[in-house]
Amino acid sequence: MDIHLGDEETGIDVVQRLFSSGFDTQIIYVTGYPQFHTQVYATEHLSFLTKPVSDDDLHAALAKAVQIIDSRRSRPIRVYSGTNMYAIEPREIRYIESTRRVLHIHAIGVVDTYATLSQFCRLLPHQFLQCHKSFVFNMDFFKVFTGDRIILLTGESIPVSQRRRAYTRERLSAYFRGI
Repeated sequence: MDIHLGDEETGIDVVQRLFSSGFDTQIIYVTGYPQFHTQVYATEHLSFLTKPVSDDDLHAALAKAVQIIDSRRSRPIRVYSGTNMYAIEPREIRYIESTRRVLHIHAIGVVDTYATLSQFCRLLPHQFLQCHKSFVFNMDFFKVFTGDRIILLTGESIPVSQRRRAYTRERLSAYFRGI
């Protein structure tokens, strides 16, 4: 967020108006006006960068923002199955299969819940990859990519759709390069 937006409203005012306390958006202020450095503390923000912004400072701020978002997403996910409520740690989930709005979450056991795959994926950290319209897997459990299947460390096999093969290969490569 740039701090100087014009004569009437600052970026700080916009952040106060649009983002309430505890909002998941990570605010990075960028400005050529360092005199605002104390006023930004009226809002929740991640960083205050002065122009010209160095690549290293920008990358560090963005990496910290991603780390914070991922740590929030690594908290247990509350899942309802019938009258039971489960707290499932994302790191325990090997893969998720969708069958007609029923998700089969394969973790320590299998928990079935009603939701769409896209809804549930919003709750997951970055190490989850959708390789098929009905399958998402945790790349931490990856062992082999055969082109049309993912084999997990547990020996479980997950299909990879033809449409998502190139994307799956790219994401796996990036994940293991640490990107």
